[in-house]
Amino acid sequence: MKLADFDVRKHNFKLSNGLSVVIFERPGMPVHARTAFKAGSRYDAPGKEGQAHFLEHMVVAGTKKYPTKTDLATYIEAFGGVFGAQTPKEEILLNAAVGDPNDLEIAIDVLGQMLTDSLFIDIAVSNERQSVLGEIGEWEANPAKKIYDVRYRLFFQGSTAGRSGVGTVEGVNAVTKSDLQTFLAQTLTADRGLLIISGDVNVELAKTLAEGHLGQLSVGSAQSDSGEVAINRDKPILIEPKSNLQIQLCIGFRTCPLGHADAVALDVISTILGGGRAASLSRILRQERGLVYSVGALSYNFEAGGIWTVETSADKPKLQAVLDAICEEFERVYNGRITEQELSFAKSKTIKSTRMNMQTSQAWVSFHTQYNLHLGPDWDLATYLSNIEQVTMADLKRVGAAYFKPGSWYLGMVGDITQSDFKVNY
Repeated sequence: MKLADFDVRKHNFKLSNGLSVVIFERPGMPVHARTAFKAGSRYDAPGKEGQAHFLEHMVVAGTKKYPTKTDLATYIEAFGGVFGAQTPKEEILLNAAVGDPNDLEIAIDVLGQMLTDSLFIDIAVSNERQSVLGEIGEWEANPAKKIYDVRYRLFFQGSTAGRSGVGTVEGVNAVTKSDLQTFLAQTLTADRGLLIISGDVNVELAKTLAEGHLGQLSVGSAQSDSGEVAINRDKPILIEPKSNLQIQLCIGFRTCPLGHADAVALDVISTILGGGRAASLSRILRQERGLVYSVGALSYNFEAGGIWTVETSADKPKLQAVLDAICEEFERVYNGRITEQELSFAKSKTIKSTRMNMQTSQAWVSFHTQYNLHLGPDWDLATYLSNIEQVTMADLKRVGAAYFKPGSWYLGMVGDITQSDFKVNY
């Protein structure tokens, strides 16, 4: 499939300061705009874990033109728009969206204000610090969220990629206003960034607006890219004790970094084992054995490296049976016993579901952000679908043998359980 099959035209260029811009022109669609920077939790200063997350809060807390978060919200919401920010492991993302494409400047203006004119008023810093600490508390109290931190702390143990995305109480309390301002100046820079827009966009107007509102973004940073981290399996099991009734768990393998040739085949395997109700683990664990309510598989790649995991929750008495069933599927993948029928199904499902999955402007932005930021503007949905179509049985056998090796798994759990309560038979 080509982008034209989705009635989409792609444009990419650079601003005068070097900021990369990618536009997915989609006639008649609302506008979603995002700036993305290589500035996530991996880049937090030692002892100040949560710095990137704290900065994300501050850039939406008020600007010179809109001094409070309420002022900023009132401005964009008057145009039916929304704004916000996120801090994945390797990025800080700032978002602004408007329903009417004629209001494109509103979205780009908000992004520019947050990046170049954010205020760091003492009371706002104090309030947002408490907000971040409250968010950390929510993650600690919610096992379904806590497993997310356990997953990365386990799979990327001993590295900056293993840090919590929200931060730690000690780290956030150690961050000063000066730290935040320095982090902004060093990481939210044109050379580390991307502006990506999807919607009914006049490209020439977008160039002019982006140059006007983001062209003054600073260039140059004091921090280099973190790159891939070595595989460390000193502690293959990580348990976070909690009194919750069900055990939250993730079990899987370290794989390959973003852009690696094996990544697409790993995506296909995740669809086969855990990509929906027709997936093998859903059939085995829920429909045939009644062991779990839901189960999914995740294949995700970073600059730091990749992970492939099965994620589910189970009652403690059923846990061993759940682990045994998952490991049986791992063995099947490792020994190359995925069938031609399963491969054909996974490829068809991925390709045929694309129109439904990519209906919104936000979906186009979200799908492309990580790749276009870290790998450049050439990669897009058409590239991905072409790669999916070309996956062969030989690819699945090679990738299965390379990554699903017995004794190379990682297991993370959150719940009332100890290591003596189970065994991983793989």
